[in-house]
Amino acid sequence: MKTRSLSLLQRSLIWHCIFMMGVSPIAVQAQTVLPLNVINGVAEQEISLRFINAPLDQVLDQYARLTGKTLIKAPSVAQVNINLQSQTRLTETEALIAIEATLSLNNIAFVPLGEKFLKVVQSPTAQQEAIDVVMPGQDSSLNDSDNLVSQVIELKHTTIQEVQPIFQPLLHAYGKIQPLERSNALMVTDSAATIKQLLELLEYVDRPFEVREEPRIYELKFATASEVASRLTELIAESQEEQAQRGRTASPAATTTRTASGVRV
Repeated sequence: MKTRSLSLLQRSLIWHCIFMMGVSPIAVQAQTVLPLNVINGVAEQEISLRFINAPLDQVLDQYARLTGKTLIKAPSVAQVNINLQSQTRLTETEALIAIEATLSLNNIAFVPLGEKFLKVVQSPTAQQEAIDVVMPGQDSSLNDSDNLVSQVIELKHTTIQEVQPIFQPLLHAYGKIQPLERSNALMVTDSAATIKQLLELLEYVDRPFEVREEPRIYELKFATASEVASRLTELIAESQEEQAQRGRTASPAATTTRTASGVRV
């Protein structure tokens, strides 16, 4: 039950992310903020979170101690009071998830800056900061974190027009999809957890088109099987020739309707 409630909490985030047209992003690996103990190979401790009308700096200080990262807070970040109280003891990873989700509901986001720093900014201005971009084939290590990342998703068997309407409703309110027409790809900017879900969905959507053939048997009353087969073969050949001609000519060819006359079936 605990895992399910955390998942719902993560999905409630609202990230502001507008990808600026004409700006070439720098391809870097998506960073996941982990507890310092996990990075050092030490077993996670269980802690309780109890922030009752607590100043923002107190919550950020707790986050910095858990991650071992230096937080750089933008002057524009509002001095809000935070209320977050865990009902059970949490692992350090779960505590980070809860803090990130709570801050995001207060329009506060973390933007990675190298390996040792995190910028603390207002969500509406996050698009002005450098956002990690994961290129196709790059190990993104995406998990259920709430870090803001951009993922370039290549489409192999489907088109942008088919996939974009499927992805769009699954984004957060400020999520962004940037079509890359010439590459038949999408650049999606959202939380890492959301992009991970989109990639899992894409496995079912981006598949080769399969032509399904279903054999049927028809009883002929007045014609022989050889006569019907011969005439159908002629019609198929004529149809294929017409399509080939339309492809070779610049102007659309007139459509001719033929009737299989002379054969009663």
